Amino acid sequence: MRAKDGTSRKFVLLDWAIVTCASVLQVCRTRLARLGTPPTGESTIPQQSPAAEIVLQRLTRVRLSNGAVQIRGTVLAEFAAGDRQTTVYVGFCPPFEVLPQAQANIVEDMEADIKLTQVLHNGMQFEVRLSEAAEESIALPIDFLASEGDH
Repeated sequence: MRAKDGTSRKFVLLDWAIVTCASVLQVCRTRLARLGTPPTGESTIPQQSPAAEIVLQRLTRVRLSNGAVQIRGTVLAEFAAGDRQTTVYVGFCPPFEVLPQAQANIVEDMEADIKLTQVLHNGMQFEVRLSEAAEESIALPIDFLASEGDH
C-alpha cells in the first residue's frame, strides 16, 4: 500500500511513529513542568550559597615520613538548647590495619570536658559534656588525631 503521493507504506508508518513520539514527549514535558520536576539533565539538588553551608566534619589522611598513617581533622559537637552532653563518632575509611592511638581536644575556650569512649580500627567515639546546659543551640569544634603507633 502506498500513500497518495507514491511514498511507500514503511515511510508513512515511520513518519506517523515520529509524530506520535514527539506528541507524547511534549505531553510528558508539560506534565513534568506542572509538577515542578526539572527536565532530564538538570540537577534536583538544591543549590546553596557557600555562606549557608556549615562544615560538620573535615579530615585528612596522611602517610608520615616513617610510613605510619595518620588521620587528623575537626568535627563539630552539636548541642540543642537544653542539652548538656553529646556523643560524636568519627569514622575511618579505610580502617587502620592496627588499632590506632587517638586523642581529641576542644578547640574553643569553653567550659566543657571531652572523654574518648571508644577507639576502633574503623573510627573513634567521644563524649563532650558542657559544665551547664546550653541556653541555645551551639556547636563546638573538636580537633582529633588518630595514628598508627606512637604519635
